[in-house]
Amino acid sequence: MDIDDEMKPIIFLFFVLATSLAQAAESLAGFVDVDFDGTAHVYFPEPSIPTASIFIQWPDAQGKPRCCIKIDRNALKKVDEKPTSGTIMNLRGSDKANATTSFRITSGLPALAPDSDGLLGMAVAAERVTADSPYRLRAQTHGKKMTVRTCFDAEGQNLIAQEGVEYQIMYRGFDYDIDEKPKCSPRRMGRTK
Repeated sequence: MDIDDEMKPIIFLFFVLATSLAQAAESLAGFVDVDFDGTAHVYFPEPSIPTASIFIQWPDAQGKPRCCIKIDRNALKKVDEKPTSGTIMNLRGSDKANATTSFRITSGLPALAPDSDGLLGMAVAAERVTADSPYRLRAQTHGKKMTVRTCFDAEGQNLIAQEGVEYQIMYRGFDYDIDEKPKCSPRRMGRTK
């Protein structure tokens, strides 16, 4: 089939628009679970990951979350596994409320410090990620910036990601009382400035 000269500019424009839409992929935030044996899983609200790199928090020698280890997307294996601690729910920002997709990280992880208990932290799919604190990360993909933060309430861990006026919220419920910091407040939850 030959493409006539009148159709070539339209096909070219369609190609440019499709490429631009593909490059406009956002960052995506989720949870990372690092078990005491050094295995790690990430939980995202979507089954597809928009960037080539995943950044995860990793426990330091004192067990505190530190930013960030860069993991290649090819090191993720999609699995049908529940988290070892709590129930993870996607509350807002996805077409599939309450759905999460789990991936096992198969390579690229450093050894844990001796006697480590592991970590329940944040994971971000983005081009670049930096840390403001152990509980607040900044991500950027194709010029779009996202802030990701976590806090704790009486029985769970909240993850709030904000890109402009769009929010993504995930929650890990433990079904038992916890006393972890930082505590959630309206400011931490993004309800006030």
